[in-house]
Amino acid sequence: MSKIDNSQKNSYYVSRFMKIIERYLKKDIKIDLKDKMVFINDPRQAGKTTLALSLLKNSSPKNPCYLNHDYIADRDRILKGHFPGNQKIIILDKIHKYARWRNLIKGFYDKHKKSFLVTGSARFSYYRRGGDSLLGRYYLYRLHPLSLREVHSKPTAKDLEELLKWGGFPEPFLKAKIKILSSDPV
Repeated sequence: MSKIDNSQKNSYYVSRFMKIIERYLKKDIKIDLKDKMVFINDPRQAGKTTLALSLLKNSSPKNPCYLNHDYIADRDRILKGHFPGNQKIIILDKIHKYARWRNLIKGFYDKHKKSFLVTGSARFSYYRRGGDSLLGRYYLYRLHPLSLREVHSKPTAKDLEELLKWGGFPEPFLKAKIKILSSDPV
């Protein structure tokens, strides 16, 4: 099997494992989305996009409810306020990169009363300062890398050893597990 095939296989398994791992914030976020907007920030690569997508029925980045500011077509839809109708949750990923994002989201929320899930990196809290007030309109969550309980519901010493060895960032941790699980016996 070529390197490209192995890379594609690893990406497939990482996405499959992430669907199995229940992130510790998911239940609280589901509850809070019924009431207000939810903002999630985290260190880069801690899994905020995967967590956000897991809240949708179709958890694919191609879901029309998932809008990523880095993608030009999505950015245009966001700035024009073109959201899919009859959807419960709209995910706005990396919207903090837009200078006036606070005013934009406040207007969307006040007018549409949809459940907006807004994600950003650890710098997100810096971008929250200034601009139009969003006070009282959102709950803020900080997503941390995988915890021992997320790795396994009844963790063992081996689970702890693997978490300490590979770290809690989902992709390297899961890729290491995949490599161990898929390696040929000696």
